[in-house]
Amino acid sequence: MTALTHKWILITGASSGLGFEMAKYLATKHQANLILVARRADRLASLKENILASSEVSVDTITADLTNPEETHRVAEQCIAKEEFHGAILNAGMTYLGEHAQLEESQIAQILNLNVISTTKLASHFVRHFEQTQKPGKIMVISSLAAHYPTPYQALYSGTKGFITNFINSVALEIRNPQLTLSVFSPGGIATDMTTADGFKDLQKWLMPVQTATREAIHCFITGKHNYVPGFMNRVAFAFMKVLPLKLITVILGKQYRKSLGL
Repeated sequence: MTALTHKWILITGASSGLGFEMAKYLATKHQANLILVARRADRLASLKENILASSEVSVDTITADLTNPEETHRVAEQCIAKEEFHGAILNAGMTYLGEHAQLEESQIAQILNLNVISTTKLASHFVRHFEQTQKPGKIMVISSLAAHYPTPYQALYSGTKGFITNFINSVALEIRNPQLTLSVFSPGGIATDMTTADGFKDLQKWLMPVQTATREAIHCFITGKHNYVPGFMNRVAFAFMKVLPLKLITVILGKQYRKSLGL
């Protein structure tokens, strides 16, 4: 038995990468019931089958495209309808690696809707729920180290993660429910489907294995850390960058990204 046994936990972006691994980890290690959200119904069905075959938990799946702002309300309502709804891991997100000027308007809207609008709406819905009910609850957003300093060639992604980080950190200090925690998990790069594109080829050595990131993410979620940077070297780099001039950090990062992109 753990503190999450048979409690319902939402994971968005559950069909691949970190979301996929967190779902399996919560089921097998913590016996949590899961509400899994993603666009790809076939992958959700496969993940559900995998989890049910290895764990005695309940799993609900919701096929939803969270780049459509209207979908967030449907997801939130289905979650809080659960008597034992206990928390949410807002993991769904996307990036763009390359020159910002090459982004189409439709791509910009898609990234903003998923990374910012849907995350903000879901988090807000759940904060209201737990504040009104005064029940124990946990909300964690998956951010990034890119939230904390400008990241050339991932400019829009960096901006969206900066917004989410500051938003959650600020709301956390307004909470009146002593049993509700809001957490921000800020990894560096993680080796997932999202980082297999050609432009990431020279960045692979900096990527954290997804299984390691998963363990640290769930630790952050359970303990309710306000801000959490996983990995010793990431924490050292994060501390070191706080004392460097911001422009110098940006120049160093830009040089590394240009090399990886072949620019």
